[in-house]
Amino acid sequence: MLAALRNSGLMRPIVVTALLVAVYLGYQAWLSRIGERVLPESALAGAAPRVDLQVQLAIEPEQFHMTRLQALGRVMEVRERVAFIADVDKADARAFARAYWIERIEPWRRP
Repeated sequence: MLAALRNSGLMRPIVVTALLVAVYLGYQAWLSRIGERVLPESALAGAAPRVDLQVQLAIEPEQFHMTRLQALGRVMEVRERVAFIADVDKADARAFARAYWIERIEPWRRP
């Protein structure tokens, strides 16, 4: 069977596809580890379905980052690299934590 694959010319596309899938899965696993570090499970344990968050960015926010933050919830204030966001769905917060440009996410109590 292996010899038949080699002779048909399908071996190279199969190997390249398998490598691309492995790289993609490794990248997704890396993003998941980042997300767990940025927003630990304990940070939102016992919280309501919608939470208020303090998001520390790893870089100075630009228009793209602000658009993503606004899609996450209501941006209440931005101070340098820290954004205060209200009414964020917990599942959305966990998915958002996987972004490489997020340094830390913590619960925030509105004044």
